[in-house]
Amino acid sequence: MWNGFVLALEAALKFFYDIPPHNAGVAIIFFTIAMKILMLPLSISQMRSAREMQKLQPKVRELQKKYAKDREKLNQEMMRLYREHGVNPTAGCLPSLLQIPIFFGVYYAILNLSRVPTLGSLVGRWAGLSFALGTAPTEAQFLAGLTKGLFADKPFLWLPNMGSPDPWHLLPILAGLLQLVQQRMMTQKDSDPQQQAMNNAMMFMPLMIVFIGWNFPAGPVLYWVMQSLLSVVQQYYTSGWGALRDWLPFLPERKAPKKERKPRPAPETSQAETRSGWFWRMMERASALQEERKARFEGTSLPGEGQSPQEAPSLPPAPEKRRSRR
Repeated sequence: MWNGFVLALEAALKFFYDIPPHNAGVAIIFFTIAMKILMLPLSISQMRSAREMQKLQPKVRELQKKYAKDREKLNQEMMRLYREHGVNPTAGCLPSLLQIPIFFGVYYAILNLSRVPTLGSLVGRWAGLSFALGTAPTEAQFLAGLTKGLFADKPFLWLPNMGSPDPWHLLPILAGLLQLVQQRMMTQKDSDPQQQAMNNAMMFMPLMIVFIGWNFPAGPVLYWVMQSLLSVVQQYYTSGWGALRDWLPFLPERKAPKKERKPRPAPETSQAETRSGWFWRMMERASALQEERKARFEGTSLPGEGQSPQEAPSLPPAPEKRRSRR
């Protein structure tokens, strides 16, 4: 399955390489733009969810102080707060998780296209893949492996090869700077010391990217640079400069033309009727189990349980019918 995913990425890179000017670096740039367009709906949802979560942090902290000793009530109030503002705490996880296998797939695809394989490696690769799929390797599949080495010895700007590290180390430095810019744009002004400490801790991520990409192949680092650049542009049109203007005050202030989403009014119906989605259902089940255990521990009966027939309200006796005398 993984080999098939890598081969699909290789085919996509080869497709963009066949477009003039038939350059490996240009093919990676076109491929990155195409992947960003495919991931655009999920990325926009992630950015909006993160922005709404940051706006709700003051109210979340108020609830945490108010219900510090009642964990069950705190969970219920936080669910109510998220529901009223239309925020799903788990909405921003999927795009970040999808980027991990895509990046490693691009890494192996670029390496395979940047080196000239031997006959033995071709036979072993295609025979192993065909064995995993339960089919015998055909001549067309074997000849398709000859496209390996398509990016070999193909320079791009100052890069001699997509499969070798950047000799001037400009790409990893650029990737770290773009990551830093994106983090500052995503950060909103917050006076909470705990949130500020968390934001300061995230400043080490760009340094980690520079350290990892220092001796990394230039092709995957170029893909990462283009991803970060497109994310910065997308972040600007989604939420503006954010906290980046604190560092660069000469940046023009951008006023968002779109209207803010109004909070939803609290529903008058039962919570079970208004909540939807697997996240809310899981929280409902956990809350119901906590109430049941608490009631049994305190020795009280749940609604509808433990009521004897004598305690049940009885109807008044029906009046007797009088016989009329003729």
